[in-house]
Amino acid sequence: MPLTSAPADATAPRQGPLAQPELDYRLPALEILGFQFLVNRTNRYFGTGREDYRVNLSTIRDNLKSSWDTDHDPFQTNQLGHPYQGAMYHGFARSTGHGYWESAGYAFAGSAVWEIAGERTKPSRNDQVASGIGGTFLGEALFRIPASCSSRAAA
Repeated sequence: MPLTSAPADATAPRQGPLAQPELDYRLPALEILGFQFLVNRTNRYFGTGREDYRVNLSTIRDNLKSSWDTDHDPFQTNQLGHPYQGAMYHGFARSTGHGYWESAGYAFAGSAVWEIAGERTKPSRNDQVASGIGGTFLGEALFRIPASCSSRAAA
């Protein structure tokens, strides 16, 4: 006797490993803020340039009022660290069901929040580009890697 099942309800949410995650706008924002808090605290207590991470309301106000500048971070910070941080922001949004462009918005906004409230130094245009824009390219590649690996394994 063959096993049969009732027809699936088209309006019911998909279940199982291929289910689309429910679109959530708050969760990625909270994950970004939590991640930034942890990065700030790690750099403040264990990193070099610890004073740069002693952020308070006064430094945030100063950064909001100041003009954006260009920093002179080392190459590995600007070209590896910042895109990786932006990729994390992008990935937080992609993992909650957002598309590429919505996730890029989270990465760009997350980078701006970090520049204003994550460190005491003046906000940096080049960091905003490296994290907020460059991070989306790395983040999207990292987001798509598992899908490409599973499709190769199935072939």
